[in-house]
Amino acid sequence: MIIGILPHLDNKTGGIYQYCLSMLESLLTLKNKDNSFVVFSDVYRHPLFQKMTELNWKHPSLYPRVRVKYVNRNIIIKNVLKSTLPSPIFSQVVNLANSLYRSSTLRNISKKIKGNIATKHRFLNYGVEMMIYLSSNALAYEINIPFVFVIHDLQHKYYPDFFTKEEIKARDKIFNTASEQALLVVCESEYVKRDIVKFYKVTENKIKVLPSPPPSYILNKRNDPKVLAEVKLKYKLPDRYLFYPAHFWRHKNHLNLLKAIKYINKKHKEFINLVLVGSKKDYYPLIQKEIKNLDLKDQVHYLGFIPDLHIPYLYQNAEVLVMPTLFESLSLPIWEAFALGVPVISSNICALPEQVKDAGLLFDPQNIEEIGNKIYKIWTDNRLKKKLRTSGYKRIKSMTLKSYGRGWLKIISEARSILQKT
Repeated sequence: MIIGILPHLDNKTGGIYQYCLSMLESLLTLKNKDNSFVVFSDVYRHPLFQKMTELNWKHPSLYPRVRVKYVNRNIIIKNVLKSTLPSPIFSQVVNLANSLYRSSTLRNISKKIKGNIATKHRFLNYGVEMMIYLSSNALAYEINIPFVFVIHDLQHKYYPDFFTKEEIKARDKIFNTASEQALLVVCESEYVKRDIVKFYKVTENKIKVLPSPPPSYILNKRNDPKVLAEVKLKYKLPDRYLFYPAHFWRHKNHLNLLKAIKYINKKHKEFINLVLVGSKKDYYPLIQKEIKNLDLKDQVHYLGFIPDLHIPYLYQNAEVLVMPTLFESLSLPIWEAFALGVPVISSNICALPEQVKDAGLLFDPQNIEEIGNKIYKIWTDNRLKKKLRTSGYKRIKSMTLKSYGRGWLKIISEARSILQKT
């Protein structure tokens, strides 16, 4: 069977990128005679493409650059209508048609329909019989090719203030329709599975829970003391620091983390360094303002967007990974910290307790004092850190790319059986 996969391979898309990378790498590690894969990429270059080529995977760009022939709409209208309408009415129709076409709504609808038709033909030209969508995309049900659909979280149901009304409407439309029409729905935790059942009335046996491990640049990392020292020097890293890798979205809860750092200063007289990485999203200006207001500019170090090669070393130089998020279906940085031997302290929300279990400390992300006290506890207790490192290794040990790939092949096989019965 020819399987099309639609991932995000732009590494600036955050956790979605790592998720897509792990999924593709997992399938590339396995021999699979029953299926062939076509990856429709949103980037023109990626290190994975060479491996795909070696295994006879196709990896065309999703939106190839094409020349579009210009067509004069007025001539089309004139040719179709002039011969059938009286002249005064014909003139009114032409004026009305041009006015409607200029409206953004009609123009966008027209472009979308044309784009969907072109995309469907592109998929079918590569012989695709089934698609896998690794993130939210209305194409899944709009182009009418059987599909498997991944839902990462339903954050908008819990924090509607973080979204516009239009975004909420769009998310509900996509998730509800895709869940209904998909052969199977995939998510990463039992928590999200319960949400999908609750909010979209999807039957439980249609939803497959498959947690994603970190990509190979984390799992296969080999410690190089020389590079470790070079990274520390390049980014001017403090000797000891908390590490929080996250884009500056509102739900990532940087503000409460900053307040907790300030609380530790006052309550415990401990001045802890915090290293942040991630893209400057909506909340970045507010975060910078709060750093200044709390007088934390000497303790908070923002490094910007970091290439994949250096990320493992930022973990390994860190004392602790902190994950203060207000909403997270599953946290890939927690898996990464477990794999790289970094103790974890995390929010107790959503699926994170399910993920962390006994391998980290948990706190209420809305409680500044609790966050601060838990950070101080793990920061000052070396025996606790050692225990958590050991527990973290145990949690991640079975999460190999090969086992993950086998999980995906099982899902593909089940979806294929469903398709053959319809």
